[in-house]
Amino acid sequence: MTPAELKTLLESTGQTIDRFAKMCGNNRRTVERWLGGKIRIPQDAQNIIRGLDAQLTKASLYAAEQMATAPEGTTVILLRYNNDTDLARYRPQDAFLGASGHAALIDRIRRLSLNSRTVTRITFMDPAEYETWLDENSETDSEISRAEWATQTFAD
Repeated sequence: MTPAELKTLLESTGQTIDRFAKMCGNNRRTVERWLGGKIRIPQDAQNIIRGLDAQLTKASLYAAEQMATAPEGTTVILLRYNNDTDLARYRPQDAFLGASGHAALIDRIRRLSLNSRTVTRITFMDPAEYETWLDENSETDSEISRAEWATQTFAD
């Protein structure tokens, strides 16, 4: 893997140098040296970023397949998280991505949805507004509740 390939994969997966360094068990300076071509990129680091790219691709293709089965004209709302804390709170299974990595996933889904019969919209998760909505509607947090909240919020 060349430094340019690594940089491209970092950007396309939404990973910062610091987050990737942590994933690899290294420090920022080491990753900067890989990116600068000063030292060879170890195979384990290559495997990590390629694996992450493959996970995002698989998840986005799955979402696109689900969207393809929706009736024509259905509006699909994708929730974008403003920060790592909110992402970890509401989607702990995606916390390893960080908010920027999750945004990269959302963008991949959005691009794939351009070929579907659905209308795709992206909105930010607003935890305070969402928690108020949960209380007002006697709901508990779940994927379904977040989808209902996003749908109602977007419609307003």
